[in-house]
Amino acid sequence: MIPADWEDCFAEVLFPLLSRLLTGPPISTMDPIGMEEARIRAIQLACKVLLGNLTKITSLKSFPDLFLRLFDLMNQFLEENACSDLLAEVIQESLKNCILVCENFGVFQGPIEGLKAEVSGRLEALTVKHSNSTNSKIAL
Repeated sequence: MIPADWEDCFAEVLFPLLSRLLTGPPISTMDPIGMEEARIRAIQLACKVLLGNLTKITSLKSFPDLFLRLFDLMNQFLEENACSDLLAEVIQESLKNCILVCENFGVFQGPIEGLKAEVSGRLEALTVKHSNSTNSKIAL
């Protein structure tokens, strides 16, 4: 697939899926375990697609926006009252992996260097907000 196809994949499939799972359809009260599993798998899938196609996706002019939108969606899941410890752990681990791979790949250098400052700021706010409840810290 070409980079634009991956951009469309995020815009038309992954982001709407994550947004829908975030708002939670009415069935979530009937099957909270199934909903949690769906959320975990969707987050892991989005991160796997990002990291597995990083070379192509980072060539997109819209990559910083795409990366920050994924970051924001993951943060919204953490802020949700129904976020279990397992879901929070998966989100934090997935986010950490995305950031570490991007850092090692040199994504935060060069033409999109401003992305590192933005991610660092959001990460600091996220860590402060959630460190008390999860007893863990994420740092860039």
